[in-house]
Amino acid sequence: MSAVALGQFIDKSDQGKGSNIKVTVSATQVRNEQPLIWVGETARDAFRRAQKNKFDFNGTLIVSRTFESGYKGSFKVEFNRKKQLKVTVLQPLSEQGRQTIDDFTTVQSYFPASNQIVVQPSAYAALGSSDFRLNLAEKNYRISGGEKVEFNRRTTIEVILEPKSRGLYKRRLLIDSTYPVMMLYEILEGNKTISTVQDAILIETDRGSSERFSFNTQGAEVVKTWGPKEMKDPKASSGLLGFLPRQKKSLPYGFAVVSEQIVGSAEAPAFAVRLSNGMATVTVYQWDTEDGGRRSFEGLRPSSIDRDGVGYAVVGDEPDAVCLRILKEFVK
Repeated sequence: MSAVALGQFIDKSDQGKGSNIKVTVSATQVRNEQPLIWVGETARDAFRRAQKNKFDFNGTLIVSRTFESGYKGSFKVEFNRKKQLKVTVLQPLSEQGRQTIDDFTTVQSYFPASNQIVVQPSAYAALGSSDFRLNLAEKNYRISGGEKVEFNRRTTIEVILEPKSRGLYKRRLLIDSTYPVMMLYEILEGNKTISTVQDAILIETDRGSSERFSFNTQGAEVVKTWGPKEMKDPKASSGLLGFLPRQKKSLPYGFAVVSEQIVGSAEAPAFAVRLSNGMATVTVYQWDTEDGGRRSFEGLRPSSIDRDGVGYAVVGDEPDAVCLRILKEFVK
């Protein structure tokens, strides 16, 4: 598993009941007996080290994120050597106290307002291997930097990822010089910061603890979601979706298919194609708009509807023009 940044897959689908925020988080502080100091490390070395992190440690982060819309959120993120991730929402106040425990296969989300624990497959299962994403990133970006930068009382290595394809955003990372932690992850247009994916503060933690995470709840109702489900057979899936899913192997800007899933519910399903070029993520949704007059899918309006009544929408962390260009490949 690699160090996937906070919010790597934030979209409007397959979320728990009552949710309007979905997080996938990167790394954390490491408290080993003999921490390593990476001397003379290049930007490429630091990037590879963070991406290939195995999470075999205990630690805690306080992470904040600022979206392009101006929306802000902050989270307490904990890791343990049992390879679990626990996220507690600190802000916004409307989500405060919500917690998730993710073992990279299954994620449990606790909603205090309804006293429910929602169980569903982990988003990490749809990310692909760390080697796959690393190879994509090195193929699609020019990696530079290597300067030491003091940030949040830590010494970090600056990594700049300049896209080889025109029209895409640039990425700037500050990776801790001792541990495989993305202390800062910014998306930039030129030299202007569009959004801050991750701004992290490392705090002390018990390096000897190896207890599994759990919720401190009583009498909570456990609800298992219908999906997301991996699509293994397009023809078999067409009976559920109401159409044959549109698939693509060749895509612009160096993007590749990471996963194909059926999301939503049995009554209102959609086909989600998750794409990445190693750093950026784009998800293309397809659904039957003629099924009960479904002109939207979980708040998403179709950007295009083909002659068979299949609606298409796209969500991504690249400019609209890039996302729509990718979408057109599926509508052809």
